[in-house]
Amino acid sequence: MSIAVMSCILTVAILGSGIFLYVRWQRSRDEQARITTFVNGLQNLSPEQLRTSADELSKRPRMARRVLPRVMGRARGRATPAERLAAVRFLARFAGDRPDVADALYGLRRNADEGVAAEAAAALAAITPRDAAAARLASCLDAPAQPAVVDVVIDELLKLDSTGRAALEARMPLLSPDRRMWVVGLVMDRRPADHRQWLELFAADPDADVRKRVLDELLAADVQAQRRAGEAELP
Repeated sequence: MSIAVMSCILTVAILGSGIFLYVRWQRSRDEQARITTFVNGLQNLSPEQLRTSADELSKRPRMARRVLPRVMGRARGRATPAERLAAVRFLARFAGDRPDVADALYGLRRNADEGVAAEAAAALAAITPRDAAAARLASCLDAPAQPAVVDVVIDELLKLDSTGRAALEARMPLLSPDRRMWVVGLVMDRRPADHRQWLELFAADPDADVRKRVLDELLAADVQAQRRAGEAELP
């Protein structure tokens, strides 16, 4: 083979490689532009649309690896309250699947926007296993915790049964008497399957008013149970 032919072949190979790299770069550039447009438009989606979009992205792991860091950047970076809230709601779908997303949401539990902080904290309930979720949720109660964050954290712990109860018990000293009274009221209102065990958690509360409310409720429940048992024995 002559030098001229070899030179021609080499030139064609170089050009082909260059064209391939250019096409690849152009595709990457176009993809990044689409991702930017998507992230910028999150604030215009309803909560239901955000959940649907997140569900669709979860089916495309390769794309998720590109999109989620951008959404996390929006949630943690410079953004309007509406943009940050939309990003948090979108990320909530992935809190149980990706530790980096869970960490990002956990970091937002003390965001200055109380609504953002509360949504971020509530999303931590999706972490698996349940004891890990309970631990993360309960740690959100460490001061300073905004009222809305305390509300959602206790509500989510209530759904975790004995795991949530143990996590809350460890941080009970952080709750004021008024807040503990609120928890008792929440338990009485929601009446989970293990509501008696939740109430018994407050039966020895240092605040007399909290103790009285709990003991009154437990006594009323016992009286009602005895009445039902007596009615069942009637012929």
